[in-house]
Amino acid sequence: MKFNLLKELNLALRQRQSVAIVTNLDDGDQRLVYKADLDSDLISEPIKLMFNKRKSGSIIWQDKKFFISIFEPPLRLIIIGAGRIAQALVGFAGQAGYQTIVIDPRDVFATAERFPNTQLLIEWPDIALNNLKPDKRTAVICLSHDPKIDDLTLKIALNTDSPYVGVLGSRKSHQSRVNRLISLGISEDLIKRIHAPIGIDIGAQDPVEIAISIIAEIVFVTRKKDLRSE
Repeated sequence: MKFNLLKELNLALRQRQSVAIVTNLDDGDQRLVYKADLDSDLISEPIKLMFNKRKSGSIIWQDKKFFISIFEPPLRLIIIGAGRIAQALVGFAGQAGYQTIVIDPRDVFATAERFPNTQLLIEWPDIALNNLKPDKRTAVICLSHDPKIDDLTLKIALNTDSPYVGVLGSRKSHQSRVNRLISLGISEDLIKRIHAPIGIDIGAQDPVEIAISIIAEIVFVTRKKDLRSE
């Protein structure tokens, strides 16, 4: 790979853009294709197929041989609320390949002692999310138990491309949350995107079991989105 192409690839990944390197196996020519610009590419259909399969490979298109290398930014999990469930969830998320960021304005909870080797942001979620810009490879979950924090998070996260937005709480508490969000001007269609109660129903009772149910649901929902992606 030529140095200029490598620089462009690294820049794209830092900017959290999904790209493909297309190599013409007949003459060795290489070029970078942004996923966002696929429709204008001459071999858009096979590149889309590779993105949907989430893997690289060789193809023959119009009697020409190409190798398509898929590169996507890391999966991210943004956790709002640095409680015991968040502590358990960080480990499972890391093993599932997620870069995890824990956000909580309450510095008594968000400490390096409780979250070693974890990116911590001690700030309000509106500031943090506006900087992090959740995208299609970012899940956002609310675990703070504080409506002031969770509602603020949901108001922003629901208007992003995040494929998974979840929040902790019972069905009864969620109905109250829905009423509050409607009063904030959030549409019912956006509110339907919320996964609540959060996690797959496995009868979880303690923080570790709840964390397992959450990461399982995130993976399930994200993979379904990928399979239906354009």
